[in-house]
Amino acid sequence: MLKLILIQTLCTHYEIEEYFLNVLHDWGLIEFITDQEVRYIDEEHIANLEKMIRLRQELDSNIEGIGVVFNLLQKVETSKTN
Repeated sequence: MLKLILIQTLCTHYEIEEYFLNVLHDWGLIEFITDQEVRYIDEEHIANLEKMIRLRQELDSNIEGIGVVFNLLQKVETSKTN
């Protein structure tokens, strides 16, 4: 069963703008679930979102940089499990 977290709740909790999440979504880095025009993120994807937020805040990365680094991190994690 999915546990969904409201986008506005995430923005408040992580002190980020909804625009940032929209751009991550546009770049295919996160997935929204929409129900009756309200957008959510599945709780299972929060760890990845937190990594992207840290990349932005700690390294001052732009969206392109976040995409590159995040994809590299996923490849490293995948290679560790194989």
